[in-house]
Amino acid sequence: MRPLQKHLDPQTLTKLNRLQLRVAKALDGYVAGRHRSPQKGFSVEFAEHREYSPGDDLRHIDWRVFGRTEKYYVKRFEDETNLVLHLLLDFSSSMQFRGAESKQSKQQFAQRLAVVLAWLAIEQRDAVSLGVFTEELDAWSGIGNSWGHLDKAVQMMDQTQSQPKTSIGKSLHSFSNRIRKKGLVIVLSDFLVEIPDAMDGLNRLVHAGHDVVAMQVLDASESTFPFRRTTLFRGVESKQQVIAEPIALRKAYLNAFQEFQHQLQMQCRKSHIEFHQWDSSQAVDQAVASFLLPRMFA
Repeated sequence: MRPLQKHLDPQTLTKLNRLQLRVAKALDGYVAGRHRSPQKGFSVEFAEHREYSPGDDLRHIDWRVFGRTEKYYVKRFEDETNLVLHLLLDFSSSMQFRGAESKQSKQQFAQRLAVVLAWLAIEQRDAVSLGVFTEELDAWSGIGNSWGHLDKAVQMMDQTQSQPKTSIGKSLHSFSNRIRKKGLVIVLSDFLVEIPDAMDGLNRLVHAGHDVVAMQVLDASESTFPFRRTTLFRGVESKQQVIAEPIALRKAYLNAFQEFQHQLQMQCRKSHIEFHQWDSSQAVDQAVASFLLPRMFA
């Protein structure tokens, strides 16, 4: 089995095959059409036709083709395939957490989500890079736009080992230093770190001109604290252990958690970073559609 196939469900791909990745803000170097550019004009090198999708510029519909087929097609140009999607995954120990009622860990959900997004990018002939980070950028695939490149990137991801701790700030700074061309950068993490550290890394990408998306992956038990009996809590990124009566802690925990979430989301909004929170038990196709549909119709 190819590395890519391990993470892809044909039914999921069928549900998503009409969705497209789009940048949400104008980036230098991107052309009109699917990926907006601050520069006016359109490439004159015609390549092929592609089926019209909601949000496409009506000026580029080929009306002669419509007259023959009664279907809408948009003229596709060589320079239209220059979106670069960068996917950065947190592989720290906390991402391996899986609650008693969960079928998969946060890391497994993040991997599947990343692979589906990468598949969509390659399917629409854009380019992809995949990176894995903990306390630093541990592995990076480089940029490519072929199925072979994606297979190797997924294999690299599968072979990378989880590490105890994470530094989002340091890792994203390291990644930013490698990338020159502006693109869509999606960071998948539980973001259960000090907020200044997370924002330091995310803001570095924003200041470099990227379209930045923070995708927070949580287990349901982290946001609901369903524990009722005396429980042994173990640190996922430390060796600390605490036996506690959860009913007595529940209110204080939920208040602290909700305040943390509020501050994280507020800081992202302030920095013009798109923020999403996913439950690791959620269907991947639902998460992808929730992310892409607003961009397609923006």
